[in-house]
Amino acid sequence: MFTPNPNFLQDLQADPETVHAMEGFANTALEFAQIASPSKTFSERLSVEVDGDQVALVSDWSLWAIIEYGAVQSPPYAPIRLGIQAAGLQLTDDGSTP
Repeated sequence: MFTPNPNFLQDLQADPETVHAMEGFANTALEFAQIASPSKTFSERLSVEVDGDQVALVSDWSLWAIIEYGAVQSPPYAPIRLGIQAAGLQLTDDGSTP
């Protein structure tokens, strides 16, 4: 008889093979985001970070939010969001850092 594992998602996320696969998807999203970026500096400051079972596409540039979300005089180019979508992934932007 089948007994569901109540920790299935946590176990799956903690599996090193899953983390490695997600890192590969994140690197694909990184490539697409760099292509979509309107700024060479922004493109060069994007990276993939892995912390335990968390994989994130991040920028260490102080102006990243203006490029991603726009401002009064600047449109939202959204290269990170476009890169994630182009890689076939779903965006989870909860404001946390890895």
